[in-house]
Amino acid sequence: MKQKVMLFAGTTEGRLLYEFLEAEGFKAMVFVTTAYGEQLLSHGKEETGGTARIHTGCLDREEMEEQMKAYAPALVIDATHPYASAATENIREASSRVHIPYIRVLRASCPAGDKNRETEKLTEAEDIGSAAAWLEHTEGNILVTTGSKELKELRTLTGFKDRVYARILPIPAMLEKCMELGLDGRHIICMQGPFSEEMNYAMLKEVDAAFLLTKESGAAGGFPEKLAAAQRAGAAVVIIKRPGQEEGYSVEQVKKILLAKDEKSYG
Repeated sequence: MKQKVMLFAGTTEGRLLYEFLEAEGFKAMVFVTTAYGEQLLSHGKEETGGTARIHTGCLDREEMEEQMKAYAPALVIDATHPYASAATENIREASSRVHIPYIRVLRASCPAGDKNRETEKLTEAEDIGSAAAWLEHTEGNILVTTGSKELKELRTLTGFKDRVYARILPIPAMLEKCMELGLDGRHIICMQGPFSEEMNYAMLKEVDAAFLLTKESGAAGGFPEKLAAAQRAGAAVVIIKRPGQEEGYSVEQVKKILLAKDEKSYG
């Protein structure tokens, strides 16, 4: 009999593992933060035919602990975004406090490389604040693909309303947040990625972007396509580094762990 699993998703990796759990008949409880994230899963909630229970909404550490105690999974899988460091810390801590094995799913990195750093016009920033400080001393439009949460840190940029073009998920709350910060009209692009090189290039040219502000989101997040498009468009790239080094497993490794007969392999 397959063990119960708790999966924190909201990423490509999370979707792939969700589909795997469904296909293999695991009993699973899956967490996503938004209704839109739920829609991106290949199946609906348990009552629509899938075996997994899906919980939508943000949880703090105490709430995660309560969910873990109530569901009592044999394994907790953290497949949240590489930049969701606060969520990962909470999931890991909650798992530790209730003594349930935890594993982190890692997204393969796509380093920009150093050989052509000057010609590709690449700049790395430790965080969004550092990126904003660097951009303050520049001129030209900025296509921002870091998500709506980081936009607040850019609000102090001189010419923010005129320079910044935000590409965000098509979620009403995110659109509202952008508008509250002062962006409107064609300065807000609501689309679901990842995007092809051609699409990225078209957007950069459309907004006459001198800069592309992005995260190192890996191949799953379309990072190589962003770099290629920016180079073609002549736009400088400002990359926010991933937060710290993590230990974990690839999606395929997690699948093997799940299929292992010995429960000790969950540790």
